[in-house]
Amino acid sequence: MRPVAGGFLGSSFDPSGLYRFNAVQRMLNDHGLTTAAISDHASRLKNQFQAADPLPQLQLLNPASDEPQARFLAYRGAAAADVHAALERRGVITDVRGDVLRIGFGLYQDERDVAILLGFIAAL
Repeated sequence: MRPVAGGFLGSSFDPSGLYRFNAVQRMLNDHGLTTAAISDHASRLKNQFQAADPLPQLQLLNPASDEPQARFLAYRGAAAADVHAALERRGVITDVRGDVLRIGFGLYQDERDVAILLGFIAAL
């Protein structure tokens, strides 16, 4: 009897994603980029952004803290969609879900990027 999970593979399984996963894991390891290091980096960027209090018209739903948490800040308010649209026009990708604006922070950003984002928001 075959395992149930294997019964849904079909005949066209493409393992290329596994090779990409392994290559990325090797690259991260070669650069000493652990999950904790990436989370610490994102937390520093979130703290930098939050310290500027750039969106006083919106309520911060998940303040940055020293505890591990999501790598984004979520803000609620009537202006969320307008802020999202204005940033999008500047080439800044954020997420808006109804009246909640989500701004994500990750490995591919640095302090300069946050400063540029803060400048864009100040100009709104």
